[in-house]
Amino acid sequence: MPNTVLKPSQTTTYDLRNREITQILDVLTSNCLRQGTTSSGVDTSALLAFRNTLDKLGQGFALFGRYLACRADLFPISNCLAFGSITDVARPTLFENLGIFFHAQIGRPLLEVYEAFEPEPFQVCTLYQLHCARMYSGVDVVVKIQHPDVQDRLNEVWHHLKNLECVWVALGFAQETFVDVVAHFKAMLTLQMDFLSERENLLVLKDDLQTSEWCRVPTVYPMLCGAKVLTIEGFGGCLNQTQQSDTGEKRLILAHSLCAGWLQQVFHGRVFTTAADLDHIVSLPNETVVFLSGPFFKLSSNTRENIGAYLTSAAQHDPEQACRSLLLEMEATPSACDEKTLRHLFRQVVPFRDGGWGNIGVQDSLPEHIFVHWRLVTEHGYRPRTELLNFLCGLFQVSASAHQLAPDADPFNDALIAYQERLRNDQFQTAFATEQWSDALDKYAGSFSELPQKIDSLLTQAADGDLTLRFHIQEATEHRHMRNTSSVAISLLLLLVAVVLLVYHLTQSGITIVWLEKMGAVVFIMIGSVLLWIIMRSKNSKK
Repeated sequence: MPNTVLKPSQTTTYDLRNREITQILDVLTSNCLRQGTTSSGVDTSALLAFRNTLDKLGQGFALFGRYLACRADLFPISNCLAFGSITDVARPTLFENLGIFFHAQIGRPLLEVYEAFEPEPFQVCTLYQLHCARMYSGVDVVVKIQHPDVQDRLNEVWHHLKNLECVWVALGFAQETFVDVVAHFKAMLTLQMDFLSERENLLVLKDDLQTSEWCRVPTVYPMLCGAKVLTIEGFGGCLNQTQQSDTGEKRLILAHSLCAGWLQQVFHGRVFTTAADLDHIVSLPNETVVFLSGPFFKLSSNTRENIGAYLTSAAQHDPEQACRSLLLEMEATPSACDEKTLRHLFRQVVPFRDGGWGNIGVQDSLPEHIFVHWRLVTEHGYRPRTELLNFLCGLFQVSASAHQLAPDADPFNDALIAYQERLRNDQFQTAFATEQWSDALDKYAGSFSELPQKIDSLLTQAADGDLTLRFHIQEATEHRHMRNTSSVAISLLLLLVAVVLLVYHLTQSGITIVWLEKMGAVVFIMIGSVLLWIIMRSKNSKK
């Protein structure tokens, strides 16, 4: 982090602030050590005190607390929800300084780029602030501008990492866990502050979601974006502000769209977002959900397969397979227990007892099972790999938002089933699409259309007694199976004739089905291939 030269008065304020933070964290550490841990793990009251302290200190500490909200592998769901309620509110950058910063980023004066620009931001966060504006084309947009002094705002939390580590250990967590948590937190912050990466990922998502019925992303205006400035399509307000007036049925539909759209991107798209809390999504009149921002991630094919298998097993209440699939994306530490012990613990999971959503709504939802699974694995010596951790952060945000919208349902489980059914239907339609078969079958169509006449001639000769069929079957003990082979061959031959005559009869009777001859050709090729294989096997056996 770059060092900032401070004036004497600023230095005094800075030192006082640091001493105050150190004192607050030291007191918290002492209190946590005094309370200790309970038989079921970390004391929830100590975690609540930790959450309140991060909220009180604000800025980078508040961001750290909001990040911990995603770590359902470390904390019970109730504590994750408490961390998520920390407010990210910061002092705004003055409009005069903002104009200079914007000009440096875009290369043009701010008031020259937009026909109208609201000088007062409608949202101010630790990293950025949001302004309403209007382009000369008449389109309303939102301008996201990073604070010029954002590094200074974050320096406090980096300066006091050692104090935070003492609190972390006093809470009952391992020091190594804190190192991993801070590393992932820094990686998430780096992506959140990279507006060029966010611009590119929004463009990718825009392309991926063109045909999605569940979700979309705002239009991005690349020429009005820079490393610290982002201009996107404007919407009325976040879902957190609008969902209160919606009916229960509409909230359930929105929750389903949120989960299904996110799952579609995770398993079928190029990138997915982890910013899926109600402050970062909006809804449209057609009950489509709009993801507004990142950070964005992607999964490798192997990780997608393992996570998909895990979700399916968890949804089908198969703890054995769920445990095996999840461990494929975990790393064992020296203190890790064996897989047999974990499978036994998975079979005993009861979300209501082990830490579910609480006393509101469904008490046995799929996300609750998932988060208890992941916390069990972590508590018994396993660490999630980076890709799984990215997925976990997004999953918690999505499922928590869905639960807030529809607490009396299990929208994530329903969305998973709907997505899997849609995927199977798409695969079936693709596999049996007429266009896919046309090129492969056209070359067989000519031969297939001539078969009825040839077979009719063959049967006529047989009826007149002019056809002689010779079957030479060698009877021997070691070749007795040849009789069965010949019987199967004759049966397949008759079946082949029947298929050809049936298709020929249907086409000659005036029934016009576009794919009838092509499907007949497929059946003919399949039966013919099996018949040829049996004949060749019979000849080889004779030799």
